Parts: sequence; structure tokens; C-alpha cells
Amino acid sequence: MTTRERTRESGITKITMASGRVQYRLIVDMGKRPDGKRDQRCWTVATMAQAKAIRAKVTTGRDDGTLVRPTKITLGEVADSWLAGRRNIRPATIRSYRDSLALLQPIRHVPVQALSRAHLDGLVADLLDHGRRVGNVQRKGLSPRSVNLLLTVLGSVLDQAIQDGLVARNVARMVERPRQTKTERPTWTADQIGTLLRAVASDRLAPAWMLTTNGLRRGEVLGLTWDDVDLDAGTITIRQARTDVAGKAHHGPPKSAKGVRTLPLDPGLVAALGSLRDLQAIEAIEAGEAYAAPCSDCGGHHVVVDELGHQPRAAQSYSDRFVALVKAAGLPVYRLHDARHTSVTIMILRGVPIPVVSAWHGHATPDFTYRNYAHSQDDALSAAGRVLSGAYTGAGETL
Repeated sequence: MTTRERTRESGITKITMASGRVQYRLIVDMGKRPDGKRDQRCWTVATMAQAKAIRAKVTTGRDDGTLVRPTKITLGEVADSWLAGRRNIRPATIRSYRDSLALLQPIRHVPVQALSRAHLDGLVADLLDHGRRVGNVQRKGLSPRSVNLLLTVLGSVLDQAIQDGLVARNVARMVERPRQTKTERPTWTADQIGTLLRAVASDRLAPAWMLTTNGLRRGEVLGLTWDDVDLDAGTITIRQARTDVAGKAHHGPPKSAKGVRTLPLDPGLVAALGSLRDLQAIEAIEAGEAYAAPCSDCGGHHVVVDELGHQPRAAQSYSDRFVALVKAAGLPVYRLHDARHTSVTIMILRGVPIPVVSAWHGHATPDFTYRNYAHSQDDALSAAGRVLSGAYTGAGETL
């Protein structure tokens, strides 16, 4: 016959089985569940010491809010909840988070409390091996950068799960990340950019290509309105950028807080912008009611528009047009964004101080500018070699 004897230890009951074996049952009141019902937890152990240890751990966690309560919620549900709670961030960033978390599909069903490093190690290996489907047949692996971005986003998801009391540890932080190889971004030389600008001088959007080669981001050029252009003062103010998400254009603040800036324009760019503004005024008169109305959400007429005042339907078309012009000029074909890398590199090679280069390009910090955008070019390396040689031979050549 089983007998029970409540000990003096609160919540611990001594149970003597018919066989004579003794057990200790611990009951801890956890408060109330989300549905308002009382929440009690029960443990049965072999010794009083074990019961006391569990009670101490559980009550401490209950009182300081670090206790992880059992739940069947899945990793996918936790990820969806985290994504839904992101606010005050750019639409493009939300899209990036969504694309990364979509890679969790093979393990979304796993209860978040059962998620282990083994789950993530297996997922990482699978993604690196054949993580992306091309068409309906071919598969190829994701880049280490894409996989590491997933682990970073998942780390934030699980950090939130810890705060919510769903898990005790962040297994995404325990996974060894694949090594990323930093590739040198290509840049044009100053002479090549000069060749390009001469080749596009007669293009209707020549001022836009000039702004691009001056280091403005694509979204900043596309977001520029005539209200942001002061031809009398010879300045432009970057206050917004256009991004495309799911085929829809969005206008919002630049990529970083330092992205809001006013830049001086050289006389050639002032003249080119003035000519484009005059041309658009004539086009608006000729088009009449067919001409696009000013953008009420973005501050007026945009600088980059077609003959009827419409912006490019897709920002990518602006990049595609730039690449076509580069190719037509007989220059090495790189991405539009590489024009920004080029402008940073040329400024640095010409001796412009890093803080000034950073401020011009709207980077968050000068250190970011130096680490991510400064590149060497062959002629600069040759000049550096001549400086060193001159120093050794007494010729005294400098850059």
C-alpha cells in the first residue's frame, strides 16, 4: 500500500511505495496561465535533495522571469511572430528578413524548445550544398554570406524567444558559420569615368548618370525631386530614397541617418540639371493633362522621369540602362553600384580625408567607409611602387 507523508518542506510530499521505495513529489505554483487558469508543475524524484534543488531553481526562475515554460510552439510560428513585430524599418530590410527566414522551411515544424544545434548544422550543410532551386530542375548552393545572414536573423528571432520565456538558450549562436571570402569589388579609373560621362553627355538623363558617378546611391538618385535641387546655391539635398519591394516603389529616409545630407554641385552638374529641368517643363506643356501629377507622398516632381513625367516602373531598369551605356562606351561592364565604390576609391586615392569621403557618401561612420569601400587600382599601385623606389634611390618621388 502506498502512503503519502507531507514533509515540513513546503510543497514536497514524501511517498512510500508498497515495496518500501521512497519518492519525493514536488508541486510548485507558477501563477496563472494566459487563459487565467492556475498553473502548477509537478516533479517526482528519488531524494529530498533533488526535490529541494528543483524547487530552488524553479522558484528563482519563476520570480525573476527567466523560467522557460513548456510549449509546443514551433520555430516557424516564433519566426513569423518576430517578423510581424518589426516596426520602423525600411521595406527592403523587411523583405531581406522575410527572404532569409524562408530558408527555414525544412525545420519550421520543429518545436522551438526542441531546436538543437544539430538541426541548424544540418540545415546549413543542406543550404550550402543545394539550397536554391533554379527553375524546376537545377539546384545550386547558397553563398556563405546568404547562410550567415540567415543565422544572424535567426539569432535575433531566438533572442526574442528568450526574452519571451520560450527558450533558455540561443542555439543559432552556437553554430559554426561558414567562412566568407571577401571579394574585391571592381572599380573604374578616373579616366574611364571621364570617358563614360563624355559618352552620355547627350543622353536625356545625363545629369542622373553624373550624380551616380558622383557616388549617390541608386535609390537616392531616383528619390530626388526638384524641390531638393537648389540651382542658385548649387546644391542638392538628399532626404529620401526610393526602394522597390515586391514590384512596388517605396519612398523613405536614406539608408543611414548620415544619408540625409546637402552636397555642393560642380558647375557642369548645375548646368546639366538646369537643362533637364527646362526640358521637362517643355515636355509637361506639350503633354498637357497626360503629364504625371507631382508625387504627393514624396515632395513633388522627381528629377528622373520619362517624357510624360513618370518614374521608371522598376528601379532595376535604371541600373540596366546604366550598364547598357557603359557597354556602349566600350568600358568594362560592372554594376551600377560599383560607380559608388569607384567614387569612394578615387576620392581616397586623390587624398580626400576619410571623414569627408564618408560624409559625402552618407556612410554611417568613416571606419565603415575605409573597411568596405576603399580599393586600390593598378595605376595607384604603380605610383606607390615608384614612390618607394624613389625613396630608396634618392629620387624623392611622391604621390
